[in-house]
Amino acid sequence: MEQAGRHTQGVALGYGEEGLRPSTMVATRHTRGWQIDGRLGAIARMEIDAQPYLAIIETDSAAVLHYFEDNAEKLKTGRLHNAFWELPNGGHDAIVNWFRSERLRAIPFRAYGYNM
Repeated sequence: MEQAGRHTQGVALGYGEEGLRPSTMVATRHTRGWQIDGRLGAIARMEIDAQPYLAIIETDSAAVLHYFEDNAEKLKTGRLHNAFWELPNGGHDAIVNWFRSERLRAIPFRAYGYNM
C-alpha cells in the first residue's frame, strides 16, 4: 500500500509512471526558480532526500541562478522565499545549506558579483 501511495504521488506531480526519481526532474535553462521551488517543496513534504535533486540542478548554472534569484532576499536570513514552507523542515534547511555551500555561492558571484 505504501508503494502505491508513493507511485501515485509521483504521477500526481507529473513525473510519469516511473515515479519520482532524480533523473526525471532535470532543471533546464527554461525552468524558472518557482518551478524548481515547487518541485523541491513537494519532495521535502514527502520527506525524500533533496540532495540528489539539488545535484542535478547544480549542473545547470542558469537553473541555479533562476532559483537563486527567487530566493536571494530571504537567503540572507536563512530562509527560502516561498511562504508555503512550514518550518522546521529538514528539506528547507538542506536547500538553504546547499545555497550557502562554497560551490553554489560561486555561481551568483560569477554572474552578478554577489557574495552571500
